[in-house]
Amino acid sequence: MKYCVHCGAEIFDEAVVCVHCGRAVPSACVKPENKALGILAIIFGVVQCVIGFILSIIGLSIYKEPENKRNCKVGLGLSIAFILLYIVMFISIIGLQTNPFSWFFEI
Repeated sequence: MKYCVHCGAEIFDEAVVCVHCGRAVPSACVKPENKALGILAIIFGVVQCVIGFILSIIGLSIYKEPENKRNCKVGLGLSIAFILLYIVMFISIIGLQTNPFSWFFEI
């Protein structure tokens, strides 16, 4: 048995219309969303920025609940931050290889 979402009366599971209030009963319950993709986006955003970036984009396009979207946005932000950090580190390393004393002296 289930309950009518409009009047609260107990109705059969197969009911399409409530016999008490006459209103249509939703046929399928909405299942709660799985939060795994958003949490994985956060983890991979820190650990592996490219995978985190991809998971975040996928999660933002799939999820509807605000908490899951927020998790994906956090993962996306972390991914972008780490990608920028890796770019800066790469440029710094290249710069050090061409001029190892550039941090201390202007040559």
